[in-house]
Parts: sequence; C-alpha cells; structure tokens
Amino acid sequence: MTDTIKYLIKPGYEKKPDGSYNFMSAEDLIKAYKVKETECKIGFSSVPVGSSKLILLTTRDDGDYKLPELPSNQKTIKHKSYTEILFHFTCGNCANWWSIGDWIPVPKLTCPVCSSKLDIEQGNKEFDL
Repeated sequence: MTDTIKYLIKPGYEKKPDGSYNFMSAEDLIKAYKVKETECKIGFSSVPVGSSKLILLTTRDDGDYKLPELPSNQKTIKHKSYTEILFHFTCGNCANWWSIGDWIPVPKLTCPVCSSKLDIEQGNKEFDL
C-alpha cells in the first residue's frame, strides 16, 4: 500500500543559538520531524503546483521540530501567497551572503556585514527574467 503524500519538505538554513547557520537537507528534516519519507514531497525555492493541501515542514530557528497541530475541524492549514522576485548576493570581500526582494539593479551594493561597496557581477543567467 502506498502512503499518501501529506508533507511538503522545504530544506534550508536554521539559525543555531550561537548565531551560526546550519543547512538542513530534506533527509535531515524528515528525521527531525519524525515523518515517513514516503509521505513527503520535497520543494526548494518555490512550492510545487498542487501542494496547497500539504503541510509545510521547514527549518526552525528554535529547534522545535514537532509536527504542527491542526484544528480538529480543519484538514489542512492554508496560507495566502504572493509572487516575489528574490535576488541573492555574495560579498566579494567577506563571502557572506544576503538577499533582496524585488531589487532594482544598481551598479554597486554595500555588504550589510563588512560594509564593502563593490560592483555587481551577475550570475545564473538561466534564471534571469
């Protein structure tokens, strides 16, 4: 018998108490939430089509990997969604990264970590709009 897909696993970074970040893979999240792999679908940068009835399981900065409780009169929890273009940057000086939503291109950006103001080198041309 095949298990029904119940969960959308979204890998990502969790912030540790010491301020560092740890990447949680899909396998790490499945173990942390103690769910069956056969009940999971894996999503990355965007939520797959047809997954609106799935329960999202993603990283938690508080380390509390309990399954979300659903109200007894509700089979799924729904969220409102919107589309955002998100730009990711890596500092050429300190190698830290940050993101800006709906960014308007400018020739130089200042790193929020080390304050280096550098030119922008565009990457990932296959994803450009």
